[in-house]
Amino acid sequence: MPEISWTQMRHLEQFFFHSIHDFPNYPIVLCDGDSWFAYPIYANIIDQLDEMAQHRMSLLRLEGSGDELIGILDTGGLASLKKLMKRYTPDVFLLSAGGNDIVGPELLTFVAERTSPFNAAAALDTAALAARFDAMKNAYERLIAARDEVAPRCRIVTHGYARAIPSGKKAHYLGFTSGPWLKPFLEARNYTDPIEQRAIVDELMSRFNTLVDQFVGPRFVKVDFRHVISDDEWGNEIHPTRHGFEDCARELHAKLKELLPGKF
Repeated sequence: MPEISWTQMRHLEQFFFHSIHDFPNYPIVLCDGDSWFAYPIYANIIDQLDEMAQHRMSLLRLEGSGDELIGILDTGGLASLKKLMKRYTPDVFLLSAGGNDIVGPELLTFVAERTSPFNAAAALDTAALAARFDAMKNAYERLIAARDEVAPRCRIVTHGYARAIPSGKKAHYLGFTSGPWLKPFLEARNYTDPIEQRAIVDELMSRFNTLVDQFVGPRFVKVDFRHVISDDEWGNEIHPTRHGFEDCARELHAKLKELLPGKF
C-alpha cells in the first residue's frame, strides 16, 4: 500500500463507498500491488482496465510502486486489507505482487556465482532464493485464509509477470531514474552472456509462475502474461511499454468478464 495519510485514505474510501451506494450493479473491486498497477510514467494496467470497463467499477486502489508481496501481506498490511474486505465484501481483489521480491540487489544472494557448464536451474539453486519463495508462499496462504474468513465469495485475481529482458535499461521520470534491476547483479555473479542472463531470468519467472499456480482454483485466478508481452514491448528491464500494459489490461479485462459476466 502506498504511503498516504489517514486523511487521504479516508477520502479514497469515502469515494469508494459512495460509488458502491450510487451504483449497486457495479462490481466492487479492491486492488493492491506494485508498479504494474501503479506505474506513474504512463498508463499502467489498472489505469487501462478502468478505461476498458468504462469506469463502471467501484474501485479502491491501494497499490504503490516498489511494493513487495511479503510487505503488502505482512501482519499490518493483511490486517488492513482484511478490514476492507470485511467492510465492503468485494467481488474481486486484484493483486500484482511478487516481482519486486525477487529482483534487484538481492539477486546477489538469490543467484549462485557462475560455474561451467552453464545451467540456469543450478544458478538459482540457492538457500536464499528458496527461503524467499517459502516466504512468498506463506504470504499467499495468509491472504487466502483471510479472504476465506471475511469475504469468501471474493475472487483473488493475480498475474505471473512475463519474460523480462535484462537489458540494463533504467526507468526515467521527472528527472529521476530507477533501476536497472537485473543485468548489473547478474554480471556481478559473472553471468556476462546476454543469452545466459536471459535464461536465468526466464527460469526465475517460470518458478514464480509455478508458485502462483499452486493456488489456482475457482476463487484464486492467475492471468498469465508470458504470452502477452512481446520482446519489443519492454519500456525498461521490468516494466512493459504503455502498449504492453494495454495488452495486459485487455487480457485481464477478458478474464474478469469471464468470471463476472454481466458486471464487466
